[in-house]
Amino acid sequence: MAIDVRHVANLMIQKHLERLGEETELIFLFGSREKGTAHQNSDVDMCYTPVHESQWAHCTVTVEDILFDLFPLHWSQLEHMADFDDPRTSLIMDARVVYHRTEENLARFRGLQDRIHELERPAARPHMVAKAQGICQQTGYPFLQLQLAAGHDDLPSAKVHARQIVSAVTHCLTVINQVHIDTRELPQVLALPRLPEGCGGLLDRICGASDARDLATTCEALLQLTRALLLAEQQALPQQSLTYAEAFYGAYPEYKDMVRHILRSCDAQDPYMATDAVLCLQEELAPALARVLTGTAYTSFHTPADYWRHLAQLGFPDLLPATIARDYAALREQALAFDRRLQDLLTEHGVSLNAFASTQELLDHFRVTSEQEDAK
Repeated sequence: MAIDVRHVANLMIQKHLERLGEETELIFLFGSREKGTAHQNSDVDMCYTPVHESQWAHCTVTVEDILFDLFPLHWSQLEHMADFDDPRTSLIMDARVVYHRTEENLARFRGLQDRIHELERPAARPHMVAKAQGICQQTGYPFLQLQLAAGHDDLPSAKVHARQIVSAVTHCLTVINQVHIDTRELPQVLALPRLPEGCGGLLDRICGASDARDLATTCEALLQLTRALLLAEQQALPQQSLTYAEAFYGAYPEYKDMVRHILRSCDAQDPYMATDAVLCLQEELAPALARVLTGTAYTSFHTPADYWRHLAQLGFPDLLPATIARDYAALREQALAFDRRLQDLLTEHGVSLNAFASTQELLDHFRVTSEQEDAK
C-alpha cells in the first residue's frame, strides 16, 4: 500500500504544535510536492517560523524511504530570501501556509511575497543590478581557495570551491534577471534571458572537470564573463549624472587634507604612508569625477581602470610613478600640482573650496549663506 504522505505530514505538524505551539508563528510546505513536480520518492519539505531566533528544534524522519523534514526558518532568514540576499527566494513564493498563529503572522508572510514581486518589477532594476554585483564580489575568497587547490592538484577541494563559485554565480544571475527560480535546477538557470556568453558550456565543463587546474581556468572564465554581463547591465541603465556642485559640494577641504598626508609622507620619506596617501586621494577623487562625466556610479565592483583614466584626461598628474620610485622630491612637486589642478577645476565649475584665510572670512561666509537661505 502506498504511503499516505499528507497523513504523515499532518501528524508531524500536529506533534510539533503540541510540543512547540507557543513558539510557532507559521508552518508552511514547499518544494516539489507543492509545485506539482514531485516523483514517487520526493522529500516532503516543511518549515515553521519560530517566535524567537534562538529556537532551532527540528524533526527529520523517513517513512517507507520518504524523507519528511520539518525545520525552522526564522523571520530574519525569510526576510533575506525576500530581499534576494539568499538564493532560496523561490521557497517563499512556492510556499503553502498550513498554520498561522495570528492574522498578523500571515500578513507578515504575505508581505514578504509582495516584497519579492516589487523587486521583480522594472522600477527595482537599478537596485537589483547593484545587488547582483555585490553577490558576484562574494566569489573572491572561494576563487582564491580554488586557485590554491589547483596549485596542489587537489581535485576534491577544487570541486568544493568551484561549487561555491557556481552557487554564487547562479544566485547572481537570478537577481540580474529579477526572477525567483530554484538555482539548483540548471535548466531553469539556462532558460534565463540574461546570461554570460557561453554560460551553459562553461557550467558543463565545470561539472565534468577531472583536472583541478582546468577547473580553476574554467571558473575564472565564468567569473570574467559574469562580470562583463553585470557591467553591461549597469551601463544599460538610465545614467544619472551629477553636476560638479552636487558631487563636490564641501568636499575640497578633505581632498586638501589627503594632499597634506602625501606631503607629510614625503617629509618622512615613508614609502608605505606615501603609497596609502596617494591611493586614498585618487580612489576618493576619480570615481566622483567619473560620475560627473559619465553618469555611472562607480563602486568597489569596478576596477580603477574604469575611472582613473579621467584624471589624466582632466590634466591631473599621475602620482604613482614617483611614489613607486620613492622619488619624494618629484612626488611633492606633483602633489602640489595635483592640488592646484583640483582647485582650478572646482573653481571653473562654480564649486566653493570652503577654504578661508581667517576666522572673519569664515564668519562672513556663514552670514552670506544664512542670508541666501532666508531669501529663499
